[in-house]
Amino acid sequence: MSNELALLCLGKKAFDALCALSESQLNCISFVVVGRDKEIANDYSSELIEFCRTKRIQVVERRDSDGLISSFNGFKIAIGWRWLIKDSHNLLVFHDSLLPKYRGFSPVVNCLINGERKLGASVLFACDEYDKGPIINQASISVTYPIKVSNAIDMVGKLYSQLLADLLGKIKNNESLSGYQQNESEASYSLWRDTSDYAIDWYRSAAEIVRFIDAVDYPYRGAECKADGRLIRISDAIEIDDVLVHDRKNAIGKVIFMNDGRPVVVCGQGLLKISSALDSNGQSIFPLKKIRIRFQ
Repeated sequence: MSNELALLCLGKKAFDALCALSESQLNCISFVVVGRDKEIANDYSSELIEFCRTKRIQVVERRDSDGLISSFNGFKIAIGWRWLIKDSHNLLVFHDSLLPKYRGFSPVVNCLINGERKLGASVLFACDEYDKGPIINQASISVTYPIKVSNAIDMVGKLYSQLLADLLGKIKNNESLSGYQQNESEASYSLWRDTSDYAIDWYRSAAEIVRFIDAVDYPYRGAECKADGRLIRISDAIEIDDVLVHDRKNAIGKVIFMNDGRPVVVCGQGLLKISSALDSNGQSIFPLKKIRIRFQ
């Protein structure tokens, strides 16, 4: 069976899943639609386009795809896709969580911020309400902390690869696809993130802040705060043993020690040692010239 599938792809997870397919599975693809995301450092649109051209698969960009998608009668598979698709007929969606938990946007980031012990991926039938359709298949992998979001994306990409290969195998063999309804009592939602969602909340615990810094690091814009009147982005930090801090509420964000030339900051609970941070020009803020600095 050939030319009965269309893939709608955005990001590294989609790229990884596509690259993992066999030649016979690639031959089932009629065309690939590639999206772009200017909010991340590398949206893998160039890599997706180049891969498709190398494999002689028709590839179009999202801005040119409306008529092509609406007139296609085969299965449409959305991987990493973040835009509304008007026609949900034969539309299958890949999602970065173990649904019904973390429906919506940025599930991997929010899973890491919350310290979830498993990352997951789901394939489901599209329906009128986002991420509520019947689940076709799921896969998960255990995660330990600390972990950078780039590594987590790679892990979920491998789950996508497994799920896509299994899905295309069933479609190629003319097996009927079935799904089971989600348990609404277990549902939760992960909302979209914008530029205001990168600010560090120093009133949180040091452990939470470390997870946050790692979760919004490359390929995203990075955890932000202000220090000594300038905007900085922190890319690496570790939690260190706490001490008794008098009037802690008013001490939050202040540098308490310099440890190996790096500042140790008072958090709502615990202490945070900043290992790597850049100013708005991309220059390291170290060495700091004074200890009387408050991170806000």
